[in-house]
Amino acid sequence: MFGELILNDVQEKLLGTLTSVPNKGKKVPRHAPACLIGCAAYGRKRALDVSARMRELARLLIRLQRTNHGPVRLEDFLDRNGFDKVIEALEVEGRSYVHDSGRRLCKSPAFILKVGNSLLKCAQLKRGSALCSGDDVSMKPADDFITL
Repeated sequence: MFGELILNDVQEKLLGTLTSVPNKGKKVPRHAPACLIGCAAYGRKRALDVSARMRELARLLIRLQRTNHGPVRLEDFLDRNGFDKVIEALEVEGRSYVHDSGRRLCKSPAFILKVGNSLLKCAQLKRGSALCSGDDVSMKPADDFITL
């Protein structure tokens, strides 16, 4: 019963971010973290995965807010200027350190991999949204982030 309530709440929040694109009739996510919405279509198993990914992105966003001393949006960092800030925040959240052998290691590599994949999906979403709207100016920063 309780699990059903959580699942419904997550799905409502995720599906609530969808809006129609004018003249296309398609549904696309409006916000960057909502790029994970496609996962919710796979049912209960994926809904928990999506909520976990959203929490991971939220951890990164909180770290970015601390370093920038104010409220920020994830979308603001999906360009070449924000890439280094995202990497620094990931290193702090992943507890990066230098081993005695000189190699850079981290205490939570799974977190870094998952957030990295989610960021790539968000950047692809930003690029796709710009492509659909014909906005070449917005597409360039997303392409730069994906390339880096």
